[in-house]
Amino acid sequence: MDVSTAWFNDGCLNRDLASIHISPRGTLFNTSIGNVTGFEGFAWNFPRDQHKMQFGYPAAAPFTGGKIITVASEWWGTEDGGACPSDPNAPASDSFGNDMTGGSSGGPHLFRFGLGNGNFINGHDDWRFNARPTEMNSPYFDDLANSIRLAENF
Repeated sequence: MDVSTAWFNDGCLNRDLASIHISPRGTLFNTSIGNVTGFEGFAWNFPRDQHKMQFGYPAAAPFTGGKIITVASEWWGTEDGGACPSDPNAPASDSFGNDMTGGSSGGPHLFRFGLGNGNFINGHDDWRFNARPTEMNSPYFDDLANSIRLAENF
């Protein structure tokens, strides 16, 4: 598993990025998990102003966690998730309309969803301010997000 230094050291919400790598071993399938379940594309350094489909399993009221919830939303702007001493130049997080609650964290934000040229992960359900229950924020996916995705330290 790989995480950003700013998230590990500071709890920097603007850098709440991690990846887990799964070894291609098994008794039924000796292949990459994506060859069995399918893959999504990954996009980084794209313009922020995108329409995205967001997915999650929110478990706090009014949701129960038992169903996948999908939200279609336009980009609202940026939010600063707080100080990042380990990465003082960390970009602000992207903000989207989304009323999902706790339990949806980590759910993907896909753009170009269903357009025939692939679905691309370009964010994830991450954090919100309690005073703004219809806003969901995701770290901006830049070069750091891609390098964490590609790291293979297992």
